[in-house]
Amino acid sequence: MVKVYVAAPYLKAEAARLVHRILEHYGFGWTSTWAEDARGPDNHAELAEADRERLRLRNQRAIEEADAVLVLGAANMCESLVEVGYAIARAVPVVWVEGGQRLPLSATCPGVCTRVPVIVDAMGALAEITRRAA
Repeated sequence: MVKVYVAAPYLKAEAARLVHRILEHYGFGWTSTWAEDARGPDNHAELAEADRERLRLRNQRAIEEADAVLVLGAANMCESLVEVGYAIARAVPVVWVEGGQRLPLSATCPGVCTRVPVIVDAMGALAEITRRAA
């Protein structure tokens, strides 16, 4: 089963959880446990340094376990951009859901990034990634 990490701003965790259900419907797994755990405001700055490091490493391992990264394009996606950079450095395919947003330059990384307008198209892009990997 192809596993997908969903990268999105913390405040978009509810949307990421919905994408997890969509991924499951299409037969994909997911590794982005941050979204299932996220509740309330983004309070990472208030956490102890050891707790922040634990969360950062958990997300990094989740990206390492993923066969692809699905990015929900949105404003204020600083952490997501770091996650995408990590995925690109590891040659993990990245699918950007534009959602009418202006995307960063890394969204055009040839051979690694695929840009799609909506989430349904992302499922098709993930299926193509699966076919190429087989």
